[in-house]
Amino acid sequence: MNKILLGNKWSLFLGEFDDNIFHKHYAVQLTIPLFNSITIYSSDTELSLIEATIIPSNIQHKIKSGHPLLIILINPFEFIIKEKSISIIEHPGIEEIRKLSQFYLNNEVNIEELESAISSELKVFISETKPKIDERITKALNYLSSNTDRVVSLSETSHHCYLSESRFIHLFKSEVGTTYRRIQLWYKITQSLNELKDKTITQTAYAFGFTDGAHYSKTFKENFGFSPKKFIINSQFIQV
Repeated sequence: MNKILLGNKWSLFLGEFDDNIFHKHYAVQLTIPLFNSITIYSSDTELSLIEATIIPSNIQHKIKSGHPLLIILINPFEFIIKEKSISIIEHPGIEEIRKLSQFYLNNEVNIEELESAISSELKVFISETKPKIDERITKALNYLSSNTDRVVSLSETSHHCYLSESRFIHLFKSEVGTTYRRIQLWYKITQSLNELKDKTITQTAYAFGFTDGAHYSKTFKENFGFSPKKFIINSQFIQV
């Protein structure tokens, strides 16, 4: 793995994948081959292609590629995908990201320029392609994304949306495809990333309300598809 950047809204993985195994994660995965075709496997599909693809949240998959590619893991609560199958995606912003990633590998742009360009292009891509969901759940998601520095209670969020707790829980799961608890875990993990620079996994786990390091590591891997140890060794954190 040549480069890993992790942020609140999206994460970047740029390089070659030699040891990829079947796995899944809650992040929505945008996969962009950079120079040659790749093969993506799921439980019932094998796709060999050069086009960019979207892998929805929590779909078992693995990738085979002998050439550099770009993977962007997107916050599943920023970009909700209701279709539960791997699909080809075409968008001008995706092609711009592909071109800039090629420039980066050829040392024509630096990582800060690439990061800035991806943030800009992803914002447009997500706004133009994400499906419409119930406006009350959109309001809840916006409220939670504005309060990621704390755990927002279910009662507080449901009250903010003028819904009973039971109605909110049902509507949230129906519209988002996962539980309210999961979004809280997502934001707790992303808020904890900076702590891993200076603290152990166990220290970070306790600081963010996890029962122990094992619970923290399990949740981390559920979000991103790899362990916090790999993050510590190979990556850096970005605020996006």
